[in-house]
This record gives sequence, C-alpha cells and structure tokens, in this order.
Amino acid sequence: MIRTLSLILLCLALPLTSWAAGEAVAYTSLAITQPAAEETIHGNTGTLVVELTLSPALQIEQGHRIKLLLDGTAMPVTGTTSLTLTEIDRGAHTLQAAVEGQSGEVLILSEPVSFYMWRASALFRRY
Repeated sequence: MIRTLSLILLCLALPLTSWAAGEAVAYTSLAITQPAAEETIHGNTGTLVVELTLSPALQIEQGHRIKLLLDGTAMPVTGTTSLTLTEIDRGAHTLQAAVEGQSGEVLILSEPVSFYMWRASALFRRY
C-alpha cells in the first residue's frame, strides 16, 4: 500500500518538476478558428486574418513558434495566435497551422481548413 502510494505521488510530481525546471510542456490542442471551414473570404487585397486556439499557450521562452502552411507552402508570419496573410490569390485554398520547436521539429499540427478567396475581377461586370 505504501509502495503504491509512493508511486502515485511520484507520478503526480513529475509534470510539476518538469515545468518548474523550465522544460517544455506538451501541447494538447491546436485549431484554426478563423477562417471557418469552407468559408468564402471577400477581399480585393487578398488579406486573410487567421485566428488560432492553442493549449497551453505558446512557449516562446522555449523557442517555439507558429508556422502556417498555405496550400502546403510555409508562409512568413509574425505573432502568436492572431496572424495576417496578404496577397492571397483568388480561388480555393487549404490552411494548416503547426507549432515548431527550437530545432524545427513539429510539436503539434492542426487539422487542415479549406476556404475560398474571392477577389473582384475586371472581367466580372454587373449590368
């Protein structure tokens, strides 16, 4: 009984010691909340605001960073969970987010989100 109790206490103490020692805590969820799946974005400049939810919060002190993939291509981003992409071409696109560690390893990956960018064209006239 005492041995079992000691083992349980040791297991409960491990995450706290890791966190206190400044080690990275594992991410449990990452999701793209904006744009919504299958959403059509109307914007002649091709600007897209991307909102993410990440749990726990991004561990910048551990060298972690957000990476966005637009149609499989890494996009330059600044910020954490609210990001802006510019000059996106009209049409269908797929967006995915990842958190990378200090050496570039993927720590967590979101589900891909498909969206459509609508941009006005000189060829489209209303009469």
